[in-house]
Amino acid sequence: MIDKLLNPTILFSSLVGIIVPAMIIVRNCTTALLFTFVVLGVKNIDFKKLKSYILSDRFVQVFICFLLYGVISAYWSEFTLLSFKKALLLLSLGIAGVVFYFLYSNVQPKLKFMFIAISTGILIITPLIIYDVTHQFVLVNMIRDYQINVPSYYNRISVILSFLIWPMIWRLFKGTAIEKVFLTIAITLSFLTIFTLQNAASKVVLISGIIIFASSYIMPRILPWLICGVTVFYMLVAPFVHKNIDPMQVVNITVSKKMISFHHRLLIWEFVSQRIFEKPILGHGFDAMRKEHKFGNLKREWETYINKQVDPYPSLGISQKLHDLNMPYHAHNLSLQVWYELGIIGVILAAALLIIAAKNISLMQLKSKDAGMVNACFAGIILIMHSSFDIWQTWWVSICIIIITLLKHILQTRDT
Repeated sequence: MIDKLLNPTILFSSLVGIIVPAMIIVRNCTTALLFTFVVLGVKNIDFKKLKSYILSDRFVQVFICFLLYGVISAYWSEFTLLSFKKALLLLSLGIAGVVFYFLYSNVQPKLKFMFIAISTGILIITPLIIYDVTHQFVLVNMIRDYQINVPSYYNRISVILSFLIWPMIWRLFKGTAIEKVFLTIAITLSFLTIFTLQNAASKVVLISGIIIFASSYIMPRILPWLICGVTVFYMLVAPFVHKNIDPMQVVNITVSKKMISFHHRLLIWEFVSQRIFEKPILGHGFDAMRKEHKFGNLKREWETYINKQVDPYPSLGISQKLHDLNMPYHAHNLSLQVWYELGIIGVILAAALLIIAAKNISLMQLKSKDAGMVNACFAGIILIMHSSFDIWQTWWVSICIIIITLLKHILQTRDT
């Protein structure tokens, strides 16, 4: 009985089924779940094949080099010990992620069980979220006894849903009648939840995903390279571009109090870009932005910077709203965060990862719905990394690993 429960196929299906409900209670549970399921599946690992896989897979090799460089960069961080601890944690998570992918991506999937598990988790949770958001978060306030940012409490779930939608749509075309009922309701509730919550990034991922999914029917093998090319170009020029964009002039063009979050990001990106050029080769060190904000002078420098901004429309009070917003712990932008913390060396390694990923997707020779699912998730991960979250947040890295594994797991059956 226990051996059946520890079967990799059953384990992985269970994981993707419980991940959305689990995040209601513990928002950072994804990392713990990933490590737990690596431990549960360790008896199924062929370590000789794992070694061969690591030595033959270029993406894994560059990924580990990227994380190792992060560990090395902690040496020149202002807060070396703290940065070193975080870098080691990410390296451990990265290695666990490689093992997790190796363990669960190539096992024969039981798609019916897995998609009913995913749908059931969504069917249970999303109505509660929609109810809570439309009733002033009464449920969150009941279950949480410490101060949190209540409006953003569910944002991480909306991000997960924006990725899970594409595998569910893929299965909608191929599943049994009972699956289609579950999936149709789950997809509908996922759309409603994403547009009910305030997270704009999830909405952008969803809308862009629709376009990319449809475009994959026309150019399935070109799209990964197109997504990669645009991203790599932006990565290389990002600090030069944002250093020379006056955020308040953009406010002049897009006058709207509803865009205050966008204007705030533009200010962050200009501020970070200015500091990138202080150490453009090696960067400020791994996780330096968060550590300098908590323990250094970054917050004070931000306040000096923000107080110099001139509002082109004083009557709207946009400037005051921006002044009231704090400098966050991260840049809300993968390219600028890598530039800031790891310098041009880190940027080159990150660009290499994207290029290898695009090549791998293209070589899979996916067609129509298969390509649409993969390309929509590929673009979605990049968009989220350039608009939300610290790229070193362990819960987010874990989600990326789980989603990538899920896609490969599903595609084991693409020819059947």
